[in-house]
Amino acid sequence: MKYLIALLLCSAPCIAQTDLKTERLQKIQAVHTIFVDGNNVGALKAREQIEKGKTCFTLALKAADADAVFAVGTDSQMEDARWGIRDYIVTGTLTNKDGELLWSQNSRFGDAPFSNGGKEAAKILVHMLKREACEGKRR
Repeated sequence: MKYLIALLLCSAPCIAQTDLKTERLQKIQAVHTIFVDGNNVGALKAREQIEKGKTCFTLALKAADADAVFAVGTDSQMEDARWGIRDYIVTGTLTNKDGELLWSQNSRFGDAPFSNGGKEAAKILVHMLKREACEGKRR
């Protein structure tokens, strides 16, 4: 009997955590229009990806017209000053109208001769959001 009680007590947090993940996923998948907040290369690339139909979202021109706000920030870090190698770190957070954080992630990509690391990191970030938010959802 002691073991059964211990097992039930240990499994309750796991069940609660699974319920929270399911609830968060449902809230993310309920988002149809997003406003991309940010004035940087990552935010510009995220808007471009959404406008091109690369996600299941429709781009809103004002935060008030959107189901959620996708805030995109960009930072960079010099990896090797002698060679001018720079890594870009693009962060993204998706919050609903109530200010509840639904999704948060970052992506890192280095500059290359014919590509901008910030743009590439933003494309990866948008793809990560799409993978979670758009699976099984029609546009």
